[in-house]
Amino acid sequence: MSLDSLFNVTIARSTTFPTRVSFGVPLIMAYHTEWAERSKEYYSIDEMITDGFALTDEAVRAATAVFAQNPRPPKIVLGREADRKVMVQVLSPIAGKLKAAGGQDYTVTLNGHAVTYTTDVTPLISEVCSNLKTLLDALTEAVTIVATATTVTITANAVATPFTIFAADPDLIDLENTTTNDAAHGIVEDIMAVRVENDDWYCVILTNNSKAAIEDAALYIETLKKTMIVSCADDEIYDPLVTTDILSLLVTAGYTRTMLMYHHKAGIQYPCAAWVGKGLPQDPGSITWAYKTLAGIDYTYLTPAKRTAIEAKYGNYYTVEAGRNFTFSGIVPANEWFDVIHGLDWAMARMQEAIFGAVMAATKKIPYTDSGAAIIGNAVMGVLKEGSNPNWALFVDDPTIPTPNVIVPLVSTISDVDKAARLLPDVTFTALLAGAIHKVEVSGTVSYS
Repeated sequence: MSLDSLFNVTIARSTTFPTRVSFGVPLIMAYHTEWAERSKEYYSIDEMITDGFALTDEAVRAATAVFAQNPRPPKIVLGREADRKVMVQVLSPIAGKLKAAGGQDYTVTLNGHAVTYTTDVTPLISEVCSNLKTLLDALTEAVTIVATATTVTITANAVATPFTIFAADPDLIDLENTTTNDAAHGIVEDIMAVRVENDDWYCVILTNNSKAAIEDAALYIETLKKTMIVSCADDEIYDPLVTTDILSLLVTAGYTRTMLMYHHKAGIQYPCAAWVGKGLPQDPGSITWAYKTLAGIDYTYLTPAKRTAIEAKYGNYYTVEAGRNFTFSGIVPANEWFDVIHGLDWAMARMQEAIFGAVMAATKKIPYTDSGAAIIGNAVMGVLKEGSNPNWALFVDDPTIPTPNVIVPLVSTISDVDKAARLLPDVTFTALLAGAIHKVEVSGTVSYS
């Protein structure tokens, strides 16, 4: 005789819960031909080198910036751009900064090779342009250089050979990345293709930091529960009189999901990738994205006027004060803090998962009773409490207010229509954002008595 015939025991497993949305994984978008898939996960630079990437490739330089941080994300998703227009960057020596006496150095670094033209006693901007072209041509890099009376335009010879360039003194030479976005296979289509294969990431990093690519990608990211952090070297960003630069366009559009940093080596060191690497490993909303030191990233010297102009456009920068390099200030073009967007995305996703998990964990069902509705309320409160603990501090936990607070309607007040549809409506909550301190004002008096 089997014991089953006498004592029948059944154990129901309630250990399966919905997959948690990942808020700590970045997506790097780059053009390459190393593999045919649209995405692949990497846990180290060594894995990328094994797959055929070179240390100088855009994808590797961006990934290096991510992995160099401490803490750092455990992995990246590398998305493959199917096509891209050839890179075009324009140097514009600033006429108003030309010294009449001559002896002024104009230094430009192309693919790591620096050239310098020193003006003579009768300096002209046209001479600066023509001589910089001559010096850059002598480097025999895979680019085509055209000089006019006011500009030097550098164009890559092929899509597969992007170049790096920056001016040693941005006060003397304006730089603008004028690379267009491919009409047939643009950055939006590329990100869409990546999402079909792998949508387990939260923040996009662009290696193509042209105005066109950033603007197109920002519009698409705004439709998702994801974000994008980009860096750009276009000098118009810190010009208060310019309203057509990429940062101004993002502000006009009121985007909340893209954060932009001005940096003179945006396409070389990828400070945006380093910023993502530094911030994403932290609990969403638990940190301010200001005052972060980024490993491997040079600071950009900015005059107070330039800082003010960038801040007025709700942009960010990487600077130095008192011997410390740091980011400032962690704001998005819609004049909201990135940590708030990050934290609220987390809260929304975790509430959905907690409610779904409660429904799935029920041994039979959650009854349509006040006690059943309370299960849903407790799931919501659990997320709010998690985000309110002192080590997280996304929300304020203050029982004297009280906050956070969840209100679940009494079943007796719910319409028969909603009950028949098995819909529990009007579950609401209130919570106060904890925020962060970025600036301080102190005043006081001193005396002898």
